[in-house]
Parts: sequence; structure tokens; C-alpha cells
Amino acid sequence: AKRMGTVEIDGATYYVDRSGNAVRKFIFSFDEDAYVSPNIALLANHLVKDVVKMASATGVGDDVANLVFCVNGDGTMAVLNTLRLEDVQGWSTWSTAGSYKDVSVVDQDIYVLVDRGGKQFIELVDESALMDHQTEIDNSDTFIKLPTSAAIDFNQLSKRGDDFYDGIA
Repeated sequence: AKRMGTVEIDGATYYVDRSGNAVRKFIFSFDEDAYVSPNIALLANHLVKDVVKMASATGVGDDVANLVFCVNGDGTMAVLNTLRLEDVQGWSTWSTAGSYKDVSVVDQDIYVLVDRGGKQFIELVDESALMDHQTEIDNSDTFIKLPTSAAIDFNQLSKRGDDFYDGIA
């Protein structure tokens, strides 16, 4: 069985069970007067597959959502958006041209380790740029600025050449 750490969000402890295919929330239930550990990925088992890494980000300020990131063995990432006190939770999946290998949160910054064609890159997720295929190109078409994001599809930009990825970090 794999061993990985837990993450704490909103008074609950989240962990991946031995199978790697279920994310559980360990919390005290006043209804049962005991600790419980339900599988919170039960309805999203198609998104949570062989989890290898996990991290969390706590919402602050205007962004009150709490996020739990689960890097899957297939290179995708399942992301849980949760507000426990409001009884809101929802899963989404992030994919990229390449494979997610790791995720880490420092302060409120989300970093991902991505393998792209045998090269590994540490990328900072720009939450203001979470749009599919988003790019900024100046008028001369000689400069391209990519807001590094898990949702960018780099395959759309492959026409710029094999050395394109060397400039992204």
C-alpha cells in the first residue's frame, strides 16, 4: 500500500485509502456521536484514479473555496472544491499536455510538477488564467506570454516548434 500524508481543511482530515482510488474525510459526526470516514469521491470515482500525491489550499479573502488536489497515476489531477460548513463539495479534473507528477501549495501559490516529453517543469498555477487554450500574443507575433495554468492545452501551441517548452518554467 502507498503511504502519503493527509491534508486538513475546514476541521476535517482528508486522506487517500489503501486502494488509491478513494478520498476519505475523517471527521466527528454529532449525529453518530463518533468519528466517521466517508468516501467523498464515491460519485467521482471516474476522476480519482490511483492517487499518488495530495495537497490542499485554504481559501482566503474573496476566494473562500477550499481545494484538495489529488494527482492521479495517469497524469491527470482531480480537484475537490469544498465548503464544509455550507455542505458544498464538487470534483473537477485538470489535464495538461503532459503528465502531472506532483503538486504543492506554498502560502496561497499552487505549484505543479509536470512532465512534458521527458522534461520536467515546475509551474505556478495562475488562477486568473484558468481558461482553455488561453494565450497572449503581441502584435508582432514574436513574443508569446503564457499564463502558466493547469488548463492550458499546450498541444494547440505545438506549431511554434519543439523548443517551445524550454521557455516555460
